[in-house]
Amino acid sequence: MCIFPYGDMPGGEPKTGAIRLARQTGVPIVPVRLDNVLAADSHHGIASYFRQPKTVTITFLPPVHFSQGTESPEKLHHDTDSIISLLQ
Repeated sequence: MCIFPYGDMPGGEPKTGAIRLARQTGVPIVPVRLDNVLAADSHHGIASYFRQPKTVTITFLPPVHFSQGTESPEKLHHDTDSIISLLQ
């Protein structure tokens, strides 16, 4: 499963659903960094992308484990911010 913490576009408040899901299930989160995605997102449609292909780099970071249980909203936001900081 792939979850984007900002929902659709960066800049807003990150969502904490991935951390909540990881805590409830005991499954680790594998942070994934996508580089050069905006360059590949052509404003001229998909045909333009195939005429001038771009390289998108995908980097998988080591899994991050969280203890099972529930946490306060503040802790969930802190954990979410920690994952995002790994990707920068």
